[in-house]
Amino acid sequence: MKTQKINLFNGEKENLLFAVRSDTNAFKNASEEFRNDIEVALAAIRYYGPAFKYASKELQNNKELVLVALKSNGNLLEYASEELKKDKEIVLRAIENDGLSLQYASEEIKNDRDIALKAVRRNGEALRYLNEELKNDIEILLAAIKDPSSNPIIKQEKIRDIIIFVKKKIDQTLKLFTIIEEKVLQLTLVIF
Repeated sequence: MKTQKINLFNGEKENLLFAVRSDTNAFKNASEEFRNDIEVALAAIRYYGPAFKYASKELQNNKELVLVALKSNGNLLEYASEELKKDKEIVLRAIENDGLSLQYASEEIKNDRDIALKAVRRNGEALRYLNEELKNDIEILLAAIKDPSSNPIIKQEKIRDIIIFVKKKIDQTLKLFTIIEEKVLQLTLVIF
């Protein structure tokens, strides 16, 4: 059985504006017309940020409204339009509030090193939403380890990853020195 939204406010915007400032369900239960009204949506979201998820699709694509919502809860990025999930300013606002909100950003934004680093600094667990290249970036790994809220098991794994990364770099450098040494010896033999 399909349920319909009941217009509890008899078309009176003022009644709804009053209600959304005191009742977290008022916006959720409002008619589509009111959930598409920027003034009503702003009032509801300022009172209770998660009310954003009940805003119309049109308002979920409104940058100013999304920024207000993200101020209260970065994970509300999940309900923003796909277009806004590609917007650096939007994603930065979300991760300032909660680094884990990176999971809702577009793939392109997730692969932006600066944004990834900021998310991981805010919450080391955000590392799980990065591509392999960024997961192996030494600065990002160190930021994840420094986060006091990070899971100790993940920290241990990341420390191991850093050790493996450094060992590979040392091995590569030693191979390079060996090649250089061989070339210098060959040149020395040719010259003398």
